[in-house]
Amino acid sequence: MSGVAGRSGRTMFVPSPEQRNTVRISVGLGIPQKQICRLVVNRQTQKPLDHKTLRKHFAHEIAIGTAELHALIGKFMLAAIFGTPPPAGTVAIKDDRARVQLMMFFAGRGWAGPRRW
Repeated sequence: MSGVAGRSGRTMFVPSPEQRNTVRISVGLGIPQKQICRLVVNRQTQKPLDHKTLRKHFAHEIAIGTAELHALIGKFMLAAIFGTPPPAGTVAIKDDRARVQLMMFFAGRGWAGPRRW
């Protein structure tokens, strides 16, 4: 009975933290799921995941990837504009001209796309 759960001899796919991070960042960057499947390899079969497995095991990452990346970028931009300490893992922008350009970009909402009122 090959292909029946629990009888195929293959253990269930368990995503690693690195794979979860890859999916979360890729979704945030707007990479299509078809291409994300190619980035995540099943360690047992050494083959890319199929869409069903991606959606089943990475539902949370798919749901929050875009919002999380936008929030991180927004925090970094505001820290740079106001000269406050940047989020962990990032380096402060010290060039005043770059900070002014970033402020103008932020004020124009170019980073978040069109406003939806």
